[in-house]
Amino acid sequence: MRDIESLHAALAASSPAVLEVGKWLHYAGRGIWVPPLRFAPSLTVAHEYSDGGDLFVEARDNSCWQLVEVKQNTGANWRCRDEWPERFCGLMFVTNPHRLHRDVHAYVIVNNALDTVAVVPGELKSTFSTHRIFMKNSGKIEPVCACSPDQAIFVRMVMRHRLPVQR
Repeated sequence: MRDIESLHAALAASSPAVLEVGKWLHYAGRGIWVPPLRFAPSLTVAHEYSDGGDLFVEARDNSCWQLVEVKQNTGANWRCRDEWPERFCGLMFVTNPHRLHRDVHAYVIVNNALDTVAVVPGELKSTFSTHRIFMKNSGKIEPVCACSPDQAIFVRMVMRHRLPVQR
């Protein structure tokens, strides 16, 4: 298991990607809610500080809030499926196995430049495969769930807004 400093660093490092995706969805006219960051004082109570997800987006019919899980792929600046790094062996790592029980609307993978996302619909999680890989942030081999980049929709995060017309 990680030490508390590593856990805090990983949590803090995920914020820019989560906030950038939230801003993109907000500019697209979607209601969003980003839970506050809560840092556990120790590993023994870390489970009490776990949130319900990275961010929530309001359903298009305004009936509910839908969970969106965000991961930043800090290893590459891909902008489309054809640029997906070969070193990932045709895999896109989307979540941890212990989080598969969550009702996720979408898994959003963000490139290193924070300008492109690969969106994997949550309904595809039954097709995910589990792999054990070395994780740089923990320094350990850990299980992760992956899918093919072919299952993702690649989108440039363009912030569209209209400025008031000056007369």
